[in-house]
Amino acid sequence: MTLSKVVRKGSYQGVTQWGISTSAEITPSRATARKWAELENAQKQTKPTWEVIVGNIGTVYSGTNGFEANTTFQTYVGQSNSGYGRAGGEDVTLMKDGELHRQFEGENGRLPICDDCGGEGTEGCICDDLNDATD
Repeated sequence: MTLSKVVRKGSYQGVTQWGISTSAEITPSRATARKWAELENAQKQTKPTWEVIVGNIGTVYSGTNGFEANTTFQTYVGQSNSGYGRAGGEDVTLMKDGELHRQFEGENGRLPICDDCGGEGTEGCICDDLNDATD
């Protein structure tokens, strides 16, 4: 049975997310229209994906619970600040749907600053050697 024999009331024209090109016009059945509406609403209600990544460890949380992700982020920031354990001094990153949401830069990710030049890297200073080693 073809779609044209199934349809009854209503008209949908050019709705690309439903697989209808702009040149086509169809009139779906009520059941089909409800199914399309449910699919469209389900896409709108999708929860974001959260990830917490710790420099030396990797991904420590991945899920849809934003509260849990933020709690995990704060926990590892505390561990990074403490300087102890595997997360000590490491960067901690909170991602939301693959994009940076929050970031903490740990001591291990920072360049040392010497007393001679204040981190400016003036000629003959040890900072020049340190910066060359990290390039």
